[in-house]
Amino acid sequence: MHGFAWSAAALDTHPETVRAVHEDCIRAGADVIIATTFSTARHVLEPAGLGDRVRALNLRAVALAQEAHEKAAAGRAVAVAGSISSFRARVTPTG
Repeated sequence: MHGFAWSAAALDTHPETVRAVHEDCIRAGADVIIATTFSTARHVLEPAGLGDRVRALNLRAVALAQEAHEKAAAGRAVAVAGSISSFRARVTPTG
């Protein structure tokens, strides 16, 4: 987890893990998976130096969820949802 960008950083550093978690949720019977978009809003990414990656990270989050669906759903209907935080990133690692 990134101190400012939370799980959004994993979209770049550990995409295979993000996809695998989605797959595990689908195999466990989830009817809806949530793309890793909670912390991909501009106001969260800018303090992490990733403000220019808003679109790319959101697209990657949805693509990873869709890939997991294609691989693990075995024809079962599973929805892909998104979530965007209204919280601001911390301005200090302790704050």
